Amino acid sequence: MTHGGAEGYSVHEIFYVDIYLILNFMMNFFLLHLTAIIRQKRKMGGRIFLFSLLFAGISTGSTYILWNEKAWRAGIALLELGGMAYAVFLPRSLRNWWREIAIFLSLTLFCGGGIAAFLSVGNAVFDELPVSAMGMLCLSMALMGIAFAMLRRQWAAQRQNQQTFVWVEVAHGGRRWQVKALMDTGNRLVSPYTGEGVWIVSEDLAGKLALSQGSAPIYIPFQTLGGSGLWEAYRLERAVVGGERMYENILVAVSPHLGEMDEIQMILNITGTALRTL
Repeated sequence: MTHGGAEGYSVHEIFYVDIYLILNFMMNFFLLHLTAIIRQKRKMGGRIFLFSLLFAGISTGSTYILWNEKAWRAGIALLELGGMAYAVFLPRSLRNWWREIAIFLSLTLFCGGGIAAFLSVGNAVFDELPVSAMGMLCLSMALMGIAFAMLRRQWAAQRQNQQTFVWVEVAHGGRRWQVKALMDTGNRLVSPYTGEGVWIVSEDLAGKLALSQGSAPIYIPFQTLGGSGLWEAYRLERAVVGGERMYENILVAVSPHLGEMDEIQMILNITGTALRTL
């Protein structure tokens, strides 16, 4: 890539494709892992590796082809950001997708994008940046410190809530799903017919497990702060809570509102539920 210079000289810019690809892959992989930790995503190493490499290739190709088209490169970068967040985390709603993008973008800005933005603005305003190499190093360290301080606060909040949230593997009719569940919340919903505790699941999870296929619903009366009514309930074959406790033949009520605003797909209630420790 050659540009004209003063007094007949020309300026050559060398673009090292392999180095650019490797650096992009490493940054994608690192930042996606941090985003997954903050968003409490599990078992995503394979997806993160695959899409980190794929989008690093897309970024490298677009940068090489559109080297002198900065506006196009900026637009493609934004599309890559949204696409990578969606492809890796598969958000259940638009709101969750925006959360993934916001966290990933924040980490990008703090861990490197802030430096790039500073350099871009500085090069546009000044002939020579008024900041020394040592100053840039200090700025980089400060931004990294802020990023990891944010992570420390998030991890502390996760430790505080670790007794509240739990991962549950559910199985029904040959189908298996792993979902995030809420426990110890004061759920005291019981069946008026058998007296057993009733778990609550989202409509989305009930559909994935096909709970209503081949079985008639049982109607369970409920009362919440938002009102009262009847929920359809079905028998769930098996659930393993936290990889340790197995429950079988569970009565679960389907709530149309659970899972709308967050990732919680189930609320546990172990009152009178058949338990077998693994």
